[in-house]
Amino acid sequence: MTRMQSNGLTMTLVLAAALTVTACDRTEEDRGTLADTSAGIVDTAPATTARSVAALLTDENIIALLDTTYDAMLEADQLAMDRTDSEQVRQFASRAVTQNAASRRAVIATAQRLAVAPVLPDMDPIEGHADAMALMRQRAGSDFDEVYIDQAVETRKELIDEIDDALELETRAGAVKELLSQLKTQLEADVKTLEGLKSKG
Repeated sequence: MTRMQSNGLTMTLVLAAALTVTACDRTEEDRGTLADTSAGIVDTAPATTARSVAALLTDENIIALLDTTYDAMLEADQLAMDRTDSEQVRQFASRAVTQNAASRRAVIATAQRLAVAPVLPDMDPIEGHADAMALMRQRAGSDFDEVYIDQAVETRKELIDEIDDALELETRAGAVKELLSQLKTQLEADVKTLEGLKSKG
């Protein structure tokens, strides 16, 4: 009788241990942790990491995104030159037209030099641009300036974010990385200027 109880207790402890190990394994799996005990390697990187890296824009994608966004910025800046009553806003818009046209030419030249055929990613890089342009065409004076500056800042900040993401890819072509870094510097300067104009408005 004592031996049977002892054996029963032993079996209960073994089962409890097995369940604990199974639960731990499931917890590790749920966290996306991969373990290779035979090789003595434990990869604790979340499974989502690989997916986010794979989702980074290709050179073809980033070139197309830059070309499309600079074209949109040019349209807004050209409208600002005609619609604003503010000399400071007009000066910014005039400089931006020249600068953004040169930046767009640099994007196209880089694509041609690397034989990269631009392909837009599965997203709209200038979502809301058409609506913003329509709204600006209905405004004048300081009302126009407010909409224009907000749109110009938002567009540039979103492009900076895309550039930051694109620069994270280590295999990115060196010429593309150099172009992206130069464009980011100029975009950041534009944002600073625009936010200064906004604070004065």
